[in-house]
Amino acid sequence: MGCETLFFLAIIISISTIQAKICWNCDANSIEECRENGKFITCPSFDDICSTVVRMNQGLTKVMKGCKQQRACLNNQIQNWGGNSSMQCDGTSSSVCRCCCFENYCNENVTCVREERTTCPALHGVANQGNIFCTNSNRVDSRCFLICRRGASLFNPKFRFRCLPNGKWSRPVPCCAEMERCPPRLLIDLVILMHVRDAETFAMAFPVTTAFLEKINFGPDSVHYSIQYYSGDIHKPAFNFRDLLNLTTDETLEKLESEVIYQNTADNKVNTGAALQYIHDVVFGSEGDRPDVRNVVVLITDENSDDDVKVPAKMLRDSGAFVYSYFFQSDFSAKENMAQLREISAVEPHIIVVPSEGQFGVTTQSILDDFLHNLCPVECSGQP
Repeated sequence: MGCETLFFLAIIISISTIQAKICWNCDANSIEECRENGKFITCPSFDDICSTVVRMNQGLTKVMKGCKQQRACLNNQIQNWGGNSSMQCDGTSSSVCRCCCFENYCNENVTCVREERTTCPALHGVANQGNIFCTNSNRVDSRCFLICRRGASLFNPKFRFRCLPNGKWSRPVPCCAEMERCPPRLLIDLVILMHVRDAETFAMAFPVTTAFLEKINFGPDSVHYSIQYYSGDIHKPAFNFRDLLNLTTDETLEKLESEVIYQNTADNKVNTGAALQYIHDVVFGSEGDRPDVRNVVVLITDENSDDDVKVPAKMLRDSGAFVYSYFFQSDFSAKENMAQLREISAVEPHIIVVPSEGQFGVTTQSILDDFLHNLCPVECSGQP
């Protein structure tokens, strides 16, 4: 046998050794005996998972650990707490529990002792403003989802959840709540910052602004609004907190529709960064901003920024403000720059791209849901 052949044979043997699974091996009458008398073994190449089996027979325990083929082990494990056949790991005198794990040395301390329960906490009283539907009530492996009633928003965005074998729900159980009932009353200083290229885009953006004003109560002891417009610079006059404080919703909308500058193309610039800096320095500085109230900025635009947005946006967020970005797609503008929108808002749920054909109900509801999740300390009555 030549040197070259021996070299390749050594490589093959080395690779086989590296890939082989290492598992704890025992055949004992108890978990303790398995720990005392067992040992690690290198598995054959066809066994690629570590297995543990705890079998009860008329009060006697049999514990077997070792190597197994992955498909066979996982198919057996499925039967522990229900599958295509009846539950086998049930804690009775004839119980059989099987566990699988993938890493080397992983099954040494696995007991497979059934700590599982048959049910999760009941869901009575959770869905005050919605309906919960489950495949098997609150029993193990039951899959549930929540649908909010009209006018209510989802507090926990993860509306699907499952009852785990440990008797706990897979994630915090969501709930629905009405914005107006947010306890305590929603308390934020909200700036709507707008740049739109033409009347068509304004016709798309205006209903979103309207939805904010109509769906979120505002007043001296709740939400304060400021509405700003910009192109190369902030346009004056703008609507500051004090300007809108004593107006009704209808009066605000009328003033907004009659005075808004929707042709922000006089200087052919879009300096979103400068506008965000103005919000940070001036609007949240000396124009009626409340010092102990959460600041929120909603950017409504149909064009990417010409200037740097990263630094001023980070300054806003570092000050505790939430920054949302609504980008309205338009036939007149370039495709949205998602990297730039991420620099502005930082997290994906705060970025919403509105298609040119609209979908205002969906997008407005999405941002209101996120408001509710982040800004309202809502607790579900009866939350497990």
